[in-house]
Amino acid sequence: KGNRGKGLGKWFLDHILEKIHTDDLALVTLRVLPKNEVAIKLYESRGFLFTGKTHSGSLNMEKRYKV
Repeated sequence: KGNRGKGLGKWFLDHILEKIHTDDLALVTLRVLPKNEVAIKLYESRGFLFTGKTHSGSLNMEKRYKV
């Protein structure tokens, strides 16, 4: 478990999203395994929405910005 529960994922995601937003990018996409419920909750809390599934079963998520 090591660093789990210490907020590193939130910090990293927020840092990346801030950088993306300041670079005027309109769309961020990611894939996550359905069993990774902690990550899914984090992504949802940051505005990511489900957009479908891959053939292998991963979930596609995206966050759109207005530019």
